[in-house]
Amino acid sequence: MSGVSEENAKAAEKHAIASQKQAKYTKETGKLLQNLGQPQSTHGELIEKYGEAAQKHADASLKHAQAARKQNENSTEEFIKASQEHVKENQEHLKATKECMKVVKNWKCR
Repeated sequence: MSGVSEENAKAAEKHAIASQKQAKYTKETGKLLQNLGQPQSTHGELIEKYGEAAQKHADASLKHAQAARKQNENSTEEFIKASQEHVKENQEHLKATKECMKVVKNWKCR
């Protein structure tokens, strides 16, 4: 069998599913913060955007893991496409993380 082991592919799928759940809760937290007024609403918008980027990354991670399992069945082209999509969404997630961190560094505790 070429590619990744079935055990590793299953573990990657489980990780991606957990990441999807985490992203969902991040987006929900952002939406709740938006209802609190300024400055929390601005922070909430940012957190929601971060959650959306995390969701896309998790979705791409899951497709990548699923394609890895299929690669073991000789579907290399699909695996390469999913790998490229995963990298792209990971980069978007990192951009959102950096944007979020810029704002968080400026938060003042009262």
